[in-house]
Parts: sequence; structure tokens; C-alpha cells
Amino acid sequence: MVSDIEKRAMVGMRRNFTGFYGQFLAFYKVASEISPKFPRLLDSHGWLFTIMKSRGQFLSTEERLVYNDGVVQGLYAFTDEGRSAPRDVMAGEADFSKDPEFRSDLRLNVWRDGGVFHVFGTNASSELKRAVAFTLYDIQRHLGLSHDQASLLFRSQLTIAVSAFEVLIARLIQTHIWRYPESIGNSTVDLKAADILTASDIENLYSRVTDRFIDSLMRESMDDWEKWFKKQYSVEFKELALDLPIVREIFARRNLVVHTDCVVSEQYIRDVPTQSRADVSVGDVLRVTEEYLLSALDQLFAFGIAASLCVARKILSNEHFEEFCDQLTEYHLELIDLGRFEVAEDFARRTAAIGASESIRMPSKVNAWIAKAKRLGLESIRLEVQRWDVSASVEDYRVAKLVLLDDVSAAQDGIRGLIAADRWTLYDLYSWPLFSWMREAGALDEWLKVAASGQAESALGTDDIKDIIEEKSAADEDDGTS
Repeated sequence: MVSDIEKRAMVGMRRNFTGFYGQFLAFYKVASEISPKFPRLLDSHGWLFTIMKSRGQFLSTEERLVYNDGVVQGLYAFTDEGRSAPRDVMAGEADFSKDPEFRSDLRLNVWRDGGVFHVFGTNASSELKRAVAFTLYDIQRHLGLSHDQASLLFRSQLTIAVSAFEVLIARLIQTHIWRYPESIGNSTVDLKAADILTASDIENLYSRVTDRFIDSLMRESMDDWEKWFKKQYSVEFKELALDLPIVREIFARRNLVVHTDCVVSEQYIRDVPTQSRADVSVGDVLRVTEEYLLSALDQLFAFGIAASLCVARKILSNEHFEEFCDQLTEYHLELIDLGRFEVAEDFARRTAAIGASESIRMPSKVNAWIAKAKRLGLESIRLEVQRWDVSASVEDYRVAKLVLLDDVSAAQDGIRGLIAADRWTLYDLYSWPLFSWMREAGALDEWLKVAASGQAESALGTDDIKDIIEEKSAADEDDGTS
């Protein structure tokens, strides 16, 4: 029989994890939507701003704006070659001499002051400079955010994300104490006589004691939190984080955002090792860019997931832990779809390592390989997958192994069998990240185009296939046949 304490622990863990997970998905979504995406408009071989067609009358075929000597830092800052610290304004120099297709004597300088773009240059027509300035302004207006607005939102996101991580740690400690109240039996808690005398009952007093203990611990440093985890779980934070020194830098950066308006302080220099931070000095400005924010979200998210799994494994019964893990494989795939491959890989590997049943371990192992291959290529997982023994597994995993090994012909044969046996559906082939490499190579066309029954295959594009499969999947669910 399951005790009330076990039920409370299970409910607490679900709340802790799903709340944290949902918050970070929202952070990723907001970060991607608020970012002024100038880097997305740049050509891979240089810095090519293709002037909008609406401004095309100002341009000749020779007058294109190319950047060749810097790194884009979000909307607002370019860096000089060899430097890592961004300038305070959007600035850059166009040099056509590095591309033989363009005039070698045409140079432009662009920078931004507030909401205004300034364009100067030699051997460039006033029409071209006007076109560039208006184009940049139009793009910014279309994106809906100025540099200052985006910078403010990135800073806010970082602050909220660190706070969300701290809240998760506090709630994990709270849930542990619910399950094992004796774990704080020897702790010193600051309670006044009035706190004890005004408690309505023993449960209310117990809540006051635990709340004071948690509040006191969370006001301490990360080192103190780690000591508590090490005592209860025999685990160090470096075992849970992707890169613990980077996590510590993120906390220090949050403090700069809150207390110094991103200006580097002596405490930041003292607290953050040189290898974990940029080459900065006291008084420099450390901006929160889109790239930095997304990296920080990955670090905090992966750390929080690992800490949650660590706590859940200890405080939940085997039955409840399996129930807790049951939905995790879907979370892996969701993170892969979001492009957060490093987080997804770490999450899936940890799930595979602690899952009690094959139904948890096997899909988690596959998901970890998918995420790693998305990040580093299929060759990066080949040796691991080759050693994977699937001789006693269901056919699904034998075919998954063939897919991961890029054995297209054998994988196609296996897919035919699983489709015929109704174990896999056309929608699986379209949506499952496992098949992304085969989809890109056109190796699944024979099934995907079947979804368009009665329509000419040659007339179907990717969007058509997607619409048809999604409509079919929805119809099957309505009929109860999926």
C-alpha cells in the first residue's frame, strides 16, 4: 500500500519537474522570438546583406553590401578581427576586395546610434547608402524590436532563468524533506518562541521549520547547496552539470546584470576562473547576447534536469519512479525538435542510465544517439551503435539500429515490415527525428507519398505531404483507429 508520504513525494516531483521543464521551453521560445535576427540574413561566405527588393531600384548589380572581417554579435555589435569584446554600437566595414565578383574599390561603413542607422563610404553612390540605411531600418521594424529592447529582454530572461533554477533546487530540497523529515533532525533553524506558540498544530509547526531551513540554505552559496546534495545523495554538482564552472559564471553574470548594469566588478573577476569567462577587466561591459542566453539556458536546464532525476530516483518507489519516467522520452524528442541537442543528449543518457525497465532505457538510448548525431553527425555515434546488442529486442530497435548506422537499404526493408505490421505509421516516418536523415535523402518517399492517395506523386511537395499526413493522423485519432 502506498503511503501518503510517498504520494506527496510523487506529486511534488511531478510538479517540480513539469513546472521547471515548461518554464525553460518558454524561455527558449521567447529567446528565439525576441531576437533581432540579422545573423540569419548573412551569407555563409562573408557578411552579405541582400538589399530588399523594395529598395532594388537604388542598386546596380555591382553594388552589394558584403562584410568580411568580423563576427556578428546579435543586432547591434560587430567585432574587429581578432577581438572578442563587442563594440557599444552596431558597426562594421564592407570590403569588396575579397570577392572578385564585386568592385574592389567600394567600401561602406555602417553603425547604429539609437534607432538610426548611419551609412558612410567611399566610391559608393548616395542611392546605395540610402538603400542600405532604409533596408536595415525596415528589417529592424519588421522584427519589432530595437537593439535596446532586445538587450533588455535578454538580460531579463537570464535573471528569470537563474531564479527558476534556484526555485527548482529549493523545491527539490523541500520534496526530499517531505519524504525524509528526519534528514533535517540535527539542523539548526531560526525560530522565535512566537513562531512555535502561534502554530495551529504540529503540521503547521513542521512546515515552519522546513520553510525556515530551506530559506536559510538557499540564501547560502552554491557550494552550500552542493554540500547538502552530497550528504543526501553522495553526488557532486560537477556530476550533474554539463560544465559546472560555466554555471558558476552564469550566476556571476546574473549578479552583474542585477547589481552593476553588466559592468564587470572585482568580485566577478575573483569568483570566475579565467578559463570560464571572456578576457575582460574591471569596468568592461559584459552584454547578454542571444548566443550567451541560449547557452546559459542549456546549462541551467541540463543541470536542473539532472538534479531532478537524482532526487526522484532516491525518494520515489520503483513503481512511482517508472511512472515519473514514462513521459520523459517525449521530452527528449521535444528538445531535439527545438534544436537543443546537447541538453537532449544529456537528458536522454541520464534517463537511460537510471530507467528500471527496457521500455524506458531503450528509447532513451536511441534518443541520446539521435541528439548526438544531430549535433556532431552520424559518424560520431557509429561505434556505440555498432556495439549495441539488439538480438533480444523487439524489431523496432533492430530497425532503429540500421537507421542510425545509415544502412538505408536494410532499414527500408525493416520499415516495410513494421509499417505492414502497424507498429509504425506514416506519421512516425514524417515526424520522428530518427528518420530525419532518411527523409532528407529521399529514402522515405515511397511511404510519405502514399499518404497522398489519389493524387499525382509528382505534384506533391514536402508541405503537401506534411498536411496530408497530419490530416490523416487527426482523422485516425477521431475515429479511434490510431
